[in-house]
Amino acid sequence: MSDPVLFAYGFNKGGGVTAVDASAAIKGGEPVWVHLDSSHGDIREWLNEHIGLDDHLLDALLDEETRPRAIRDEDAALILLRGVNLNADSSPEDMVTLRVYADARKIVTMRGRKLMAATDVENLLKLTQKTVTSGSVLCSLINHLLGRMAPVLDSLDDTLDATEELVVEQGNADLRGEINAIRRQAILLRRYIAPQRDAIFQIRNLGCDWLDEIQHEQLIESHNHVQRYVEDLDAMRERAQIVKEELANILSERMNRNSFVLTVVAAIFLPISFLTGLLGINVGGIPGAANDQAFWIFVGILVLVVVFQVILFKRMKWF
Repeated sequence: MSDPVLFAYGFNKGGGVTAVDASAAIKGGEPVWVHLDSSHGDIREWLNEHIGLDDHLLDALLDEETRPRAIRDEDAALILLRGVNLNADSSPEDMVTLRVYADARKIVTMRGRKLMAATDVENLLKLTQKTVTSGSVLCSLINHLLGRMAPVLDSLDDTLDATEELVVEQGNADLRGEINAIRRQAILLRRYIAPQRDAIFQIRNLGCDWLDEIQHEQLIESHNHVQRYVEDLDAMRERAQIVKEELANILSERMNRNSFVLTVVAAIFLPISFLTGLLGINVGGIPGAANDQAFWIFVGILVLVVVFQVILFKRMKWF
């Protein structure tokens, strides 16, 4: 059987971590963090051999369509979280699932695609001399998952600000696509970040003994952060809708203004067209037919008619 283990670190009694063999550490009951590739073909067999979960828990842990949540299994916890996708040629809203099974002696995490937050925590543990536990690794993972979300949300907010300015300055119809893209991204991010808020709340209330008071406080702080992210996404979604409506109003006003100009021009030329059409009929008795100056007299009459209409329209406040 091939090995789905990406890395494994044992927790030293004096603080810090040491790279270990995952299978040997778990079988020996050593405190350890094991990080696995959930897309590996032998992941289910590895978990059956080393963790021994019930089938329904194993199915929940490896389910392809996951939503963030936390489930207690005696004094262990099965936790599903999501992190923004920062891999190359990927969209941040195509979020990566982090699957966690933790108890007092071990924490087993899994991801299908590369997750920057796990790498952040790994690098942090390599440098730390503090005591490491399953609870501290879990809280650190949650903290870094949320930390990686902040720049993505800030960038989305900045993009919305810039688009709003362009709407006010230019009112270009092409901006509709950008506004829709921003709103879509905010909706997709909220789809998984909002349940993550609930999952962190559930972790706090699982009652697992291996989560100490300090870690409960860290979870409360993480819950506050993700709550703010949800509120920011709600605000961005509403702002995007308002900007879209403002753009529609600008385009509608521009169309109405253009239609009004065309209407005024048509109104000015309507009596002129009537007079020229009337005098252009091919019957006898047309006034001025025998007068060499009749054309210029008629042109002068048309000019006076136009001047009269312009004065009349101004007094009626048509323009």
